[in-house]
Amino acid sequence: MEKLRFHDGFELQPRSRIAFATVSTNMDSDNYRDPETFDGLRFVGTSQSERSTGRTAAVTVNDKFLSSTILSADTLSIADAVILTGFSMNTSATAINGNGLLRSFVPRIAREENPALHGSLDTGFTESAKQLFTLGEFLTFAGPAGISAEKWDKLALHLTGELDYIVCDGYCLGVFDSPAIELYENAKPVQLSLMEGASHHINFHKNATGAFGVITKFLEDNEL
Repeated sequence: MEKLRFHDGFELQPRSRIAFATVSTNMDSDNYRDPETFDGLRFVGTSQSERSTGRTAAVTVNDKFLSSTILSADTLSIADAVILTGFSMNTSATAINGNGLLRSFVPRIAREENPALHGSLDTGFTESAKQLFTLGEFLTFAGPAGISAEKWDKLALHLTGELDYIVCDGYCLGVFDSPAIELYENAKPVQLSLMEGASHHINFHKNATGAFGVITKFLEDNEL
């Protein structure tokens, strides 16, 4: 371990400890308006909060949380883009194999699988590959496919693996594009991408860096 010398001559010795004055910075009125008041919308923009000093780009990257709202565009000002991974809107019999979907999830009752962590939960909570989800989520898996996104006029990216077994029954080519491209007819732009040779969990695949590259390039090309 060697010391680090900065361009101005300052030297950082080995095993030095570095601390950031985050509390005092965040509570400084020179940095934030009315800093002692919690305002969850202060970074969304001046149209949403009087404490906002400007717009901060926001992207939702999951098929839960904000995304269902964004699909129907009820809160157009909240996000600048929607990026859904491992997700398809095609719920036809040629796209989704119900038995295969159930086998892919391999659901187990969470509190029985891991009593120490989930012992307080009721039997409506299950685990799949150690990820907690509710039975209601599984039973309404196809719900977003019935939501119109015609009001959404911002960026939209759908990305999944070419061999996604959960949403395409193992082969997405030809079944992934529709009806997403129609539902997002007014998105500017809408991009549908398949990762060659990858399955549902693209972030665990050997081509994970390629998938993240598609996402970051999409945002960079659209100046986000």
